[in-house]
Amino acid sequence: MKKLVSARAGALACVTLCLALFAGFASAGSLKTGPTFALPDRARLQPMDGENVINGVPTRITVFSSPDTLESTAAWFRKTLTQPYTEDTRGGDIIFGKPAEHHFSTIKLSAVPGGTRGVVAVADLEQGAKRSKITEARIKDWLADLGVESKVLSFNESVTLGTDAQTLLLVNDRSPAGNIKAVHRLMDKRGFEFERELSDSSKQVGSEQGTRTLMFRGQAREAVVMVRPQAGGQTQVLINVTVQTKRG
Repeated sequence: MKKLVSARAGALACVTLCLALFAGFASAGSLKTGPTFALPDRARLQPMDGENVINGVPTRITVFSSPDTLESTAAWFRKTLTQPYTEDTRGGDIIFGKPAEHHFSTIKLSAVPGGTRGVVAVADLEQGAKRSKITEARIKDWLADLGVESKVLSFNESVTLGTDAQTLLLVNDRSPAGNIKAVHRLMDKRGFEFERELSDSSKQVGSEQGTRTLMFRGQAREAVVMVRPQAGGQTQVLINVTVQTKRG
């Protein structure tokens, strides 16, 4: 099978899928354009509705499950996908990438108890380019409030009935304790009150080791911040803010 190599498309595919799964914002969004994909006969769609903007790119995400094995589900897609497409294996998962005019789609298949879980993400690259300045401004605003030079790994905006959300994932050279102090200042500036801290199940609250999870609350708003030490002395910070709206 011929494999199409595209560094930009591959990076986008990885970020799209990782963020959708890690942050929990996979939704069958309202993106009206772009390709659609047939699913295996025994696949069941996960009922969702909403829209995602991942790293500034509007993305429609569909989640399904199937009682078939990972390999048989992958074989089905190999037969039904038209060329060109890519196939990659990461951590036991099988990921297909499919370019199309103004879009890039990924199909991630994972073995789960009882069968296979699939995530189909269709990214609108054209619309992403048009709204890039808006996304850059929002990220810049977060980083300015954090007050330390950081590398942004991903930024996701999710809109569902009754809820808007933003998720920022970044890494920097500041210590976990320093990042936590900065997060408290950031949230206070944005009108949030600190509610409580959850600790890593294997660590004590306040330890420099393990993941620290902070909970904040504001008027019709909630925020969860996860601070995690990384190899080499860096710290990873995940900020998730949800806002209750009057829609729906």
